[in-house]
Amino acid sequence: MTLSQNTLLKTLLDSSSYPKEKVLRVLEVLHLTRFMDDKQAKLVRQNKGATFHLAVSGHELIGAVSALALKSGVDWGFPYYRD
Repeated sequence: MTLSQNTLLKTLLDSSSYPKEKVLRVLEVLHLTRFMDDKQAKLVRQNKGATFHLAVSGHELIGAVSALALKSGVDWGFPYYRD
């Protein structure tokens, strides 16, 4: 995580305006995202996974918060590749 992400998470945890459970869920998703990103990169290097990998390192916070804000059965999300 970058310094700004650490600062943001600390601010959110210290703030009374956000439930602690939601902030901890975002942190859990951040760690899972980083783990999966690292794992996929290792599999590509070992030629055991996909041959094309787009890393999300540095972008996991906005993705996690956006995904957790979606309402099941109401909102739609479409993946895209940023160029």
